[in-house]
Amino acid sequence: MYRWFVIGHSGGMEVAGGPRARLHEDQLWPPNSSYFKGVFRTGPERPSGGIEVPALVFPENCATLDTLNPTMLWDVDARMPLVFMVQFSTTPAFAGGMLLGTPPPVGDYSKQFQSNRPYLDVENILRDCTKFYWRVIPGIGEGGSGGSREWGAPSETGSFYVNLGQCPTPTPTPTRLPATTPMLVPTLTPTPIPVVCQGLNQQQCLQYPQQCTWVPQFTMPGAGYCRDK
Repeated sequence: MYRWFVIGHSGGMEVAGGPRARLHEDQLWPPNSSYFKGVFRTGPERPSGGIEVPALVFPENCATLDTLNPTMLWDVDARMPLVFMVQFSTTPAFAGGMLLGTPPPVGDYSKQFQSNRPYLDVENILRDCTKFYWRVIPGIGEGGSGGSREWGAPSETGSFYVNLGQCPTPTPTPTRLPATTPMLVPTLTPTPIPVVCQGLNQQQCLQYPQQCTWVPQFTMPGAGYCRDK
């Protein structure tokens, strides 16, 4: 890949080394530069039927962006196609038709833009508090009515969310446990322990009222005997 720009001078004035050194400052060049400088690649064009599929670089998949004007980046490993079609949509199926040059409408929509470089400075595409899907389709050949442009396979679909800082936080849905029917547990009546009542005194006999009965004798106070019920 080559970089170029123009430095004005007159007569025999030498071009200072500073401007030439800036050729190596990556942050000043597209896709980072806020003003235009030239970038181009050399090499043979891809043959028909062999257009390389671009790889999405920025933003990362599922990233959150805090700007409506990011610079979208993609790349190819070898020979650069002549043109790229960059598509954006609020639906993963890229439904709703491709709008051009209009502000983002209400509801779902899709937009596409053409770029001759492996990046796109986004304008009038994105909307706050919205999830977007995007992909890049490479092409070769000349466009226009008399051209023979051929489009290759699209890149993988990436997604990102735009949040400028005022998007509502989703309210978590409370988890409701399934209703349960109370179960009736039968009450068990304890089985009495067998007791031999005969021969027990009055105090012992009265400890087993379910099995034994104390029969008093009126011949003398406290006299009596214990028998089975």
